[in-house]
Amino acid sequence: MRLAYIGVRENALKGAGRLVWYPFARLDPADEEGWCLLIDCFAAALAGSSTARLLLSRRLEVSRLELHPQPPIDAPRLEPVSCGQEVLQEIKTLRSRPGGASVTFSPFEPVDYAAVRMLGSRLALRRIEEFFKGFVKPHEMVEALLEAVKPERLTYWGVLYVLLQIDEKRRAFFIFGGRRVRSTLHEAYLMREDVWRNISRG
Repeated sequence: MRLAYIGVRENALKGAGRLVWYPFARLDPADEEGWCLLIDCFAAALAGSSTARLLLSRRLEVSRLELHPQPPIDAPRLEPVSCGQEVLQEIKTLRSRPGGASVTFSPFEPVDYAAVRMLGSRLALRRIEEFFKGFVKPHEMVEALLEAVKPERLTYWGVLYVLLQIDEKRRAFFIFGGRRVRSTLHEAYLMREDVWRNISRG
């Protein structure tokens, strides 16, 4: 199994925060060059969610990847969880699973929108978020992602580590060379007590 680290430029590291090397499984399309798909091998795997693995995936242009056999920056390395060939099979089997029900949501009131805009009310913001989530069927979102990546044409490459910076506000930023990309979806999983405990030990 191949193992590599994505290069990091110093100018992409901003402010204080915890740095860790985060594991992904790299999948390459057999019929198309120029990009690869990174599948989460830590937070989603600890949560035991195949769907989350897909939702936390990231498509990258291979030409923009500067790969190193050793970590280019000194930081703890998170041990990958279920990050071998089984990842590809896991993603493929998502197609055969029955669809889920629509997400339920609480009623939306115009006053909620005003409260968010004027007062920054967290309760109102949650209600608005739930309202809009109600229009999305999770299984339809997963199907759309599967159709976009077409897992049957992907091949397993190995484990690719990306530098993750978690700042004082516990926001998660992945560093791809000189790019700093925030992942709010990862934040939701990384802040789970069981997952955060593993990061803190890293």
